[in-house]
Amino acid sequence: MVAGLAKIFWGIFIMSVHLNLGSIQILPPFVGLLFIASGAKSLQEETKEGFFQKAYTVAIITSFFSLFGSLGTVAYYLSLYGPVLETLWLMVYSVLEVTTFFYLLSGLILHERAEGRQAMEEELIGRQRTYLLWSILYLCLTLLARTFFLETFLALTPILGLLVRVYLLFVFHQSKKTYLEPMTKEEEAGLLEEE
Repeated sequence: MVAGLAKIFWGIFIMSVHLNLGSIQILPPFVGLLFIASGAKSLQEETKEGFFQKAYTVAIITSFFSLFGSLGTVAYYLSLYGPVLETLWLMVYSVLEVTTFFYLLSGLILHERAEGRQAMEEELIGRQRTYLLWSILYLCLTLLARTFFLETFLALTPILGLLVRVYLLFVFHQSKKTYLEPMTKEEEAGLLEEE
């Protein structure tokens, strides 16, 4: 579990940080999405949970979207046909990204349920809801800002998007940490009582 969660963490980090060498982007977002897909595949092989397979599939599709979106010719043609097509492209990409993380978190929730760790399952459910709430808010504000050219929202939505990614980094780091640390005596006692 640790290796798969680490790949997902670093994939989110690569997607969030843009390093450029002149006009060339060193780590484009599709590389991060491939890391996430690899992490989802690792988790699926280890747990046999179907949501991880779905996350893998959607992450691969999203990485192709990201790759084609980062190519200069696609961006040029999108801008030629106006902001509507460009906004549509961004919304489809964003919905695919949210779907990927929804499936990853759902897989973790079901894995915790199968392991009988109710406290961790409930914590992940809360984190998934928080992520979905902030992501939907980000998508709605982005759509409003781009549709009606609201300059204030255009300035704030990238900050909100970054905060959502930082929250995801926190969630997957905490999940990875739970598998690195041994169980406390209270957690072991709680598992024994349930049996």
